[in-house]
Amino acid sequence: KAIRILRGQVNTHHSMMVNVSRFTGVQNTLRDLILEDIKAKREAINNYSGLPEDIALQNSIILQLQDVFVGKKYPTLEPLDRPAAFAATGFTWKEVQGALKASVGPIEVISINRKGSGILDYSRDNYPDGRSLIAVGGLGLSRGLTLQGLIVSYFLRNSIMYDTLLQMGRWFGYRDNYADLCRIFMTTLSQSWYFHIAEAIEELREDFREMWREDM
Repeated sequence: KAIRILRGQVNTHHSMMVNVSRFTGVQNTLRDLILEDIKAKREAINNYSGLPEDIALQNSIILQLQDVFVGKKYPTLEPLDRPAAFAATGFTWKEVQGALKASVGPIEVISINRKGSGILDYSRDNYPDGRSLIAVGGLGLSRGLTLQGLIVSYFLRNSIMYDTLLQMGRWFGYRDNYADLCRIFMTTLSQSWYFHIAEAIEELREDFREMWREDM
């Protein structure tokens, strides 16, 4: 999000999805844990991000964020057309550090389920400056909902049903000018299912092309 701010993408939506279990109790517990983590990061950023870089990096949380920025913490696990490091976006760590406070300040953590109070609302009437949220859910996030400005997906739910996988693929929506920042964390097994359905869809398209060529 800090990089999007540096790109001038302000007054817009920023979202993260966490989908690990269909049980609402697990989702709400995870929501509370994430909220505590965000509070710790917000406190560290508020206290240290405005300091000179060498002093700020003495804080463990600021140092962890820099590790993510340069690609140390989450190196790419599969061949991609883009590098894992956010440093490849062309901004320096000093610039990103300076944008962290504006980035973390308004982040909400909500659970999307029948026992949670979170509502997936992105209306301009309620959020004229855009909304920044981490949405934790299960079935409620498996029905093709589009999380606007989705940047990060942490996904452990599994399905082998084609229609369910296709619905889940709609989470991202449009990614104008920030597709290179998006990250997906999922199991190797889930990844293999998405590869499989992509191949199946392409085979179906080729069947249609062949039928068209044969005037069928």
